[in-house]
Amino acid sequence: MFKINVTNKLKVFVIAIVLLVSANGLAQQKLYTNEFPIGDVTLLPSPFRSAQELNIKILLQYDTDRLLKPFLTEPGLNEPACL
Repeated sequence: MFKINVTNKLKVFVIAIVLLVSANGLAQQKLYTNEFPIGDVTLLPSPFRSAQELNIKILLQYDTDRLLKPFLTEPGLNEPACL
């Protein structure tokens, strides 16, 4: 019976991960062979377009300083002066 020590197990694990990642990359290339720029996409009048326009309208009304406050205070950075 052959034994696999810890270093060999680690090597096998790393090789398996590399093979899985490379196989995934190849699968993605085969899946998306006919890519096109997102700027070429236009939504026609529909519920999806209405939702997109409403989402943009609401997002533009937010105060950016208030949105960023948690991301500034958590690492201890200075808060924006207007808050």
